[in-house]
Formats: sequence, structure tokens, C-alpha cells
Amino acid sequence: MNFSPPLADTFALDTSRISLHEIALKIIEIVRHDIFNNLMRLQAWEKLKSKGTPGIADPKDLKPGPIRHKSLPESFLIRAKLVQRTLADVLPMSLDETINNFRRDFHPWEELIYWERMAAAYLDLTAGQNFSLEKRNEILSVLFAFSTGMMDEDKANKFQHLSYEEVTDVGRAYLNVVPKIVDPEDEAS
Repeated sequence: MNFSPPLADTFALDTSRISLHEIALKIIEIVRHDIFNNLMRLQAWEKLKSKGTPGIADPKDLKPGPIRHKSLPESFLIRAKLVQRTLADVLPMSLDETINNFRRDFHPWEELIYWERMAAAYLDLTAGQNFSLEKRNEILSVLFAFSTGMMDEDKANKFQHLSYEEVTDVGRAYLNVVPKIVDPEDEAS
């Protein structure tokens, strides 16, 4: 097929020159950029993992990357502040540290979206609940694992303060965090 009407305004692909896998990735990049980003993050993680040697590092020996963005827009800073304040009980990091960490990212806007999604799911799960700090920490750990695609059944069974069913509920909250739009006309019927 030389012409794809739904995607024609976006881009054209020559199926005789690129593989099916490459075509699928290019379509996902346009149609579902969120899935594409997750795939790229997972691919980067797997590449790093394959080059590294397993071991335990002393956190004092870790050095942050360079500041890549001299400044960030005001709206970005407000969103980063909301994330930092939402997760402050389980992620003890100052607002300055949070902002500087985003300034170190190659793509801070995309990274902020992942953190906003985790923060919104965290609020959905913990608002009005009297969970222990340990349980709230595990909720954030599960959210982080889902955001990076690193959660599997084996890991889901290893939490001390969350049951397997609760881990599943946390994952569901993460995946369904975006509210559905309901038209007022639909509510009346």
C-alpha cells in the first residue's frame, strides 16, 4: 500500500524500505506517544542493564548528571512543585532538588508527565486513608515500577505492606489515572 489516508497528513512510510517492526514503532510514536516513550525508556534501561555489572553502590558515591536546562517555564515549575508537595511524605526531597533534577533531564517535560501521573494516582490511593509510612512508600514504589514497565508478578508478591491484590489495585490506579470526560448531556440521561 502506497497511501494511508488516516496518516497521510502526518507522514508516509515506504514499506519496501523499512521493516514491519520499524513501521510499527513509527506509527506508535505518532498515534500513542505515551506508549512510544515507555518503549524507549524500557529500551534504554535494558541497554544500560546489559552493559553494567550487578553490584551495590554506596549512594554517597553517586553523582548527579549535569544541568542541561538553564531555566524552565513558570508553568513547568508550578507543576513540579505540585508533584514534589504531593509526594513529600514518601519522597523527602526539597523543591530545589526536585527542580534541579528535572533540569538535569534530557526531556524534562516528558519526565514531568510520568511524575504527575504517579502523583495523581498516589493521591487517588491515599486520600482519606490512614496508611502507615511504610505502606505509602510501597505504594510509590509500585507506581514507579508501573511507570517504568518494571512490575511483574514476581515483584508484585514481594512487598511487605501491600498484598498482591493491593499491588494490582495500585497498578490499576496508575493505568486509569486520567479522568474520563463526561458530557453534561450524557449525565442528564
